[in-house]
Amino acid sequence: MFSSGSLPVDIKEREHGIRVFTLSRFNLVKGGRPVRFSKKTQQRPITLLKALIALGGREVKEEELTNILWPETEGDSAHGVFAVNLHRLRRLVGNEKAVNFRDGKVTLNSRYCYVDVWLFERLLGKADTALKDGRKNEAMQLIEKAASMYSNPFLQDEHAAPWADKLRKRLQSKFIRYVGKLGMLYEEKDEFEKAIDTFKKAIEIDPLSEGLYQHLMQCFQRLGRRAEALVVYNNLKEILSSTLGVDPSSQTAAICKILINK
Repeated sequence: MFSSGSLPVDIKEREHGIRVFTLSRFNLVKGGRPVRFSKKTQQRPITLLKALIALGGREVKEEELTNILWPETEGDSAHGVFAVNLHRLRRLVGNEKAVNFRDGKVTLNSRYCYVDVWLFERLLGKADTALKDGRKNEAMQLIEKAASMYSNPFLQDEHAAPWADKLRKRLQSKFIRYVGKLGMLYEEKDEFEKAIDTFKKAIEIDPLSEGLYQHLMQCFQRLGRRAEALVVYNNLKEILSSTLGVDPSSQTAAICKILINK
């Protein structure tokens, strides 16, 4: 349901020789073509790239990378493993300037590399500014663009890697928060069908966010679709009970009571 629309020039995806996608299936694109890395020797440099992005992608210490990726190695041995895989990564992307190494720190050069999470967060930052300035339509467009990029949690294929958790949780939290804002902006405009689609999308990512269910119920209520609103309540009740062993809050129960008494 989310579309990119027309964006200001300064936040459009620039043409880069190397493009890294982490919010869908992991993909590395070079010169417009996906890079295949099926060989075992290519897996380590790709993991190095993923960890580098997970740690911010800028001035990440070599020691931090070796500690999380190859904790069994130490000293010169650790540096040797790192150096080999940094060299392989540079060969894989085809541009040494894309991956800088200076003073023991690694940086992905944004002049040569596009990383989807960087644009995702930048779009949401712009949306924040637009909301503060009262430019709601622009904010909605920016959030829609960011949301359209978020198909899956960050590096979903590395779900067992603890080094990806921090950024994954941060990005998911931002997605839920801003998509929730988008749904409420649609509510303000009485565009309840769009609001419903938006809240549903957010619930798919975070099925335990009770506030989203409340808004979804109220949207159905405003459209006179009482039965669907009650289904939303029962779905929430079931998932809270099975997952957390609790009932919906008194606020949610009050919304349900209004629906039943109508």
